[in-house]
Amino acid sequence: MASGLATFVAIQLALTFVLDGPGAALGDAEFGEKLSRLRARLEETPDGPLLLLLGSSRSANGVSPYRMAPPSTSDGRKPLVFNFAMTGHGPVQELILLRRLLRRGIRPDYVLVEIHPALLHQELGGYSEETWIQLDRLERGDLSTLCRYVARPGRWQCDWWHACLVPAHSRRVHILSRLVRPWIEFHFHLRQAFPPTTDALGWSSFPLEQPTVEQRRRATEHARREYSPAFKRFHVTALADRAIRELLDVCRDEGIVTGLFLMPEGGDFRGWYPPAAHGEVGAYLAALRDEYGASVFDATTWCDDDDFADGHHLLREPAERFSERFGRDVMRPFVAAAGHAPAAVARRERSHTNPRRKLGGPSRPTNEEGSFLRKKHARCAATSVQKTKRQRSEKKRLPNTP
Repeated sequence: MASGLATFVAIQLALTFVLDGPGAALGDAEFGEKLSRLRARLEETPDGPLLLLLGSSRSANGVSPYRMAPPSTSDGRKPLVFNFAMTGHGPVQELILLRRLLRRGIRPDYVLVEIHPALLHQELGGYSEETWIQLDRLERGDLSTLCRYVARPGRWQCDWWHACLVPAHSRRVHILSRLVRPWIEFHFHLRQAFPPTTDALGWSSFPLEQPTVEQRRRATEHARREYSPAFKRFHVTALADRAIRELLDVCRDEGIVTGLFLMPEGGDFRGWYPPAAHGEVGAYLAALRDEYGASVFDATTWCDDDDFADGHHLLREPAERFSERFGRDVMRPFVAAAGHAPAAVARRERSHTNPRRKLGGPSRPTNEEGSFLRKKHARCAATSVQKTKRQRSEKKRLPNTP
């Protein structure tokens, strides 16, 4: 009895280490599949620039890098374009994903970040990503970021550590999706419980080629109910704004060239927003462009209503057509305007100075949040010193008063 219990505990501890360490991709099957494909592409082009797309399932289903004409940098190189958009991701999870990739030593030269307008409206303790983030997809390193954007951070940390006690149960779906994928493919009724497969550049096409009228009606109604809390009293909230700005700050500190883009929406979906919403989103993105120098691309009206399965997810063939235009009207001008790719140079320097480190492979986790705050405090201190010197200089120029 005692030996059996000890064996069980040892297995769970070992599995916890594997899921949150070298084999962390098993804990989040969708992330793990995309990560393995990205690493394979990086092995093929270790010295080339890297361009990542971050976003929601809209981008995951709607942008196929294979359908794009490869953009060229100012020095004539062609970046590796990879779609790392993930199901359910908004500003908070895009930030978590970027930090997770940086912890693994994957530092892109360019990042295009999808702005999902409906997810710009998030309220702490109300409608927000907190309500649909899956605990079993989180890593330990994600918690410090997540806890700044949830109503009850202590509860999230407690639940995560409790789930670590028996990971064979809490993460069973993601473990199975990695270990028995071929068997799952032969059992259609199980596919909905597991993340979709992706191609070699990260694209996950919509599972239905052409839905029936009834399927489209039900899917569209589901989308309306899903986003109705944001539609009712839409405005850009502080929570979403803070996450986007932190992501842009991280990119700026890491020397990553950043652009923002809006994915297409059908006419009915656009009609669900309040009348002033589109103007507010446009003004908000313009402010981010001016403050951060990020390019902004609006593809909201690029597709017809029949191109969508539910008003905002593109079907396979429309997604391929859209991707061709996206490559021409978004990717190409974005890369051309960005100039050289500093991160690719940094990757080459790191690989030369540390030959034992495998490009794109796992790296020792670092406290990137602490680094981010230290850099921010250093900038604030420098600004304070300059302000003090300026005040002293002005005081010296003033005439003496009795």
